[in-house]
Amino acid sequence: MKKEVFRIIASVLAVTLTVSTIAACGRKKEAAGSLVASETYSEATVPTLEDDALNALVQDAVGDEKWDGDYSKLTQEQKTAVQKALAKQGYTAKVTDNGVVYYDYVPTASEEEIAAAAKKALGGKEWDGKYSSLTDDEKAAVRDELREQGYDVELGQKDFVFMGDADRKAETTKYSYDQLPTREQLAVAVAEVIGTEAYLKWDGNMLSLTEKQREEVLKLLNDYGFDLALNEQGVFYMVHNPANTVTFATAYTSTTVDGTTMAPTTISTTAPEQPTENLTGTTASKTVPAPEIERVALSTFGGSDSDLFAHVTATSDGGYVATGRFLSNDGDYAGTDSKWQRFRSSVVKYDKNGVFQWKGTVGGSSTNAYMGVLFEQSAELKDGGIVAVGVTDARSLGVVKDDASDGILVKYDKNGAQQWLKRFGGTQEDIFASVCATPDGGFVAGGRTISSDGDMQGAAPELIKAILVKFNADGEVEWVRRFNSGSNSASFVAIAVTDEGAIYGACEARVATGRNMQQDMLTYAGYGGNDVIIFKFGPDGELLTHRTLAGSGHDNVTSIAIADRGVIVGGSFTQNTHQNSVFAGTTNQGDTDAFLVRLDEYLNVEWVKTFGGLEQDTITGVTKIKGGFAAVGSSKSTNGAFSFLGSGDTDAFVLTVSENGSEIGKTALNGTKFDQAMAVAANGPRHFAVVGQTTSATNMFSGLTPAPTKDLPVSFFALYDVK
Repeated sequence: MKKEVFRIIASVLAVTLTVSTIAACGRKKEAAGSLVASETYSEATVPTLEDDALNALVQDAVGDEKWDGDYSKLTQEQKTAVQKALAKQGYTAKVTDNGVVYYDYVPTASEEEIAAAAKKALGGKEWDGKYSSLTDDEKAAVRDELREQGYDVELGQKDFVFMGDADRKAETTKYSYDQLPTREQLAVAVAEVIGTEAYLKWDGNMLSLTEKQREEVLKLLNDYGFDLALNEQGVFYMVHNPANTVTFATAYTSTTVDGTTMAPTTISTTAPEQPTENLTGTTASKTVPAPEIERVALSTFGGSDSDLFAHVTATSDGGYVATGRFLSNDGDYAGTDSKWQRFRSSVVKYDKNGVFQWKGTVGGSSTNAYMGVLFEQSAELKDGGIVAVGVTDARSLGVVKDDASDGILVKYDKNGAQQWLKRFGGTQEDIFASVCATPDGGFVAGGRTISSDGDMQGAAPELIKAILVKFNADGEVEWVRRFNSGSNSASFVAIAVTDEGAIYGACEARVATGRNMQQDMLTYAGYGGNDVIIFKFGPDGELLTHRTLAGSGHDNVTSIAIADRGVIVGGSFTQNTHQNSVFAGTTNQGDTDAFLVRLDEYLNVEWVKTFGGLEQDTITGVTKIKGGFAAVGSSKSTNGAFSFLGSGDTDAFVLTVSENGSEIGKTALNGTKFDQAMAVAANGPRHFAVVGQTTSATNMFSGLTPAPTKDLPVSFFALYDVK
């Protein structure tokens, strides 16, 4: 029984989606067969249109010319018109020379059909059959031509992906003890319990079923191999809370509804786009204390000019690497190459007690240097080496134009010796803003580009693209994901990777409707001046799902961290007016307010916490610790959520948040001048480090060496224990 259920689930889904489309269009039609998960389903009759009605559709496509019933005389355009007309009535069909073939799933085009579509889309140009030889625009043109022919096709990382392929569904969809049911799996269970007619009218809310029906659905799912329970809100959860061992193809089999491709999500009683009480962070099942912390070390690093630690990463020996940029030539940076211009960058290694161990530095020169070398983030790779990424405009490092920049990647061994330095980009602006190690020993870097040549050969010219690039341990490119954002900025600014290789990318996108309407980002953003999109990818770069976190103003994301299940995201927002905002139910207190958003592994929102005063407040880093999360940031406010601050112009802070977001702990990290916390990283559940910059030599920074000179900042490194 169970094996057969696994085999036919794809067909059930296809008919389910077809029937749903019919219901949505308001046309009542008897569903073919049954949605019941049983051995008899595979023999169900595929729905077909009556001959008279079909002939009328064909005649409409032919026009004034009298059709004699010979399908081979129809042009491809006429066949496509008939297929579209059938689709509008809820039928999945393909018009061939021999007649109309009906399916309970959308078929896959043959290689010959794909080649023919490519030739037509490319204006008669012969295609070599290699997906990689097509530009992004050419791939899109071929996809659109195939869609015109009735195929449900998307652009994959390595090939055209026919989303309705039943064989693919059968291979990749299965019930698993270690996952929540997808929406198609739930559809099978609910339809078997309440019947086809009732299922067609069901609103998708488990609470709208009777208690007995809910129990039967739950029992059926568990009989199929799940280990589930249903909470009072009607949301499924795994009883044993296993480690995430589900394969990505299994957990994220794409589905298509009304032409929109979606990844299955956690079964919820409400559509994820709609605000609910659960989105405000106020409906936690119980109050859980926030973790208590104690600062055990604090030191500064730098010289007599401007220095900054921008990022920190935990290392496998229990220590940390702080990454940043500097202008000093003295103090801790004495001996810096005098030929380096503008900013130089460094990675600084600390042991588990916060004691300095070594540093690595890099810089460059140019006749028109504006930046120099700016490291943004770093990561420890599987071999113990440290890779740092950022941006450079230094001609001495190989940048080809004075007004251009390249992404830069530098790898150091575990003792701080530089192993290699590489650039990434073309002849325009290219920037890496984020990096994270991957389980295979390589790493993923994110940022943005304008280039369409060099390493970005084939990308859309003159458009800003958010990019995600997978490298191996030697810095060689394995794959690239690009998202066009037109003339507006977009960038992957933070990345988190699970032990199984799932990649979460936090992207900022500024999308103005009406400016360059070919933007990919219009699919995901466009709610305010700047929006935040969280993408989830498989290890091979396949897009699994996404979630837009947006108010109606300017939203920024700074950090993302892996949680026990899913991720936690930090940043800031300015206002909220549209009803579907993730910040629904909150009020912006001042200039910018800080936020934390907890997402499950399917990017459903679990809770949202906002923190605001009357001035500028932002979260700049977040990490998982014992009992919850630690978040850091900076604030100019002295009231509201930040009434515990106020010693200087800008104060750094550390927040601790319980696992369910119910309780907050607040700690200042400040002097009497300018203090800015930039990042946080945990090394195990009971220790974490905070880095940033300060111009203070008082209060918590009193007596530290080096001290700021002439109000120019020095970097700081702070170490905390979780009690």
